[in-house]
Amino acid sequence: MLLDSIGVALPHDPFEAASSLATHVIGSLPYIRYGGFERDADLAYGTVTVALAQLAAFASGFFGTADDILAQRTLTNYCTFQMMPPMREAFRQRVKTGQGVIRPSGRAPWMIATYPGNLVCPVCEPAAWHEYGTRAIFWPHRAPMVRACWRHGVQLVPMASGPEPNYP
Repeated sequence: MLLDSIGVALPHDPFEAASSLATHVIGSLPYIRYGGFERDADLAYGTVTVALAQLAAFASGFFGTADDILAQRTLTNYCTFQMMPPMREAFRQRVKTGQGVIRPSGRAPWMIATYPGNLVCPVCEPAAWHEYGTRAIFWPHRAPMVRACWRHGVQLVPMASGPEPNYP
């Protein structure tokens, strides 16, 4: 049936990470790295799970171009601040197209041991659930050393399991 092959892109919070959008619009897909090895998506602190060009095309530009999504919904630019220009461009192309090889430097910011994992704001996630009808991961919460929400000033907590966010 034709309706089974039509993707639906609905409004999402402007600070929702590209990875969260991809999960809702495309579904959870493995990110293929050079050499054909599959691994969990964790580019740019987990804010990129599929090539941004694929996400932009799948949503027919609803979330903007790949460049728009990169600038507004990922931590890619944060990850590239210490890179030399050729490495920076290679990383950006990897995020946008899923193609190419990157070799992170030993002091790259995404190698820092303070990566928070799936920490969420106990106010933001239920608000997104009530306003947009989906669970959401916000890119500002994903940055290393961030332990509080920039909107609400509350401490981030591990993401609750289950389909609906329930926080005490």
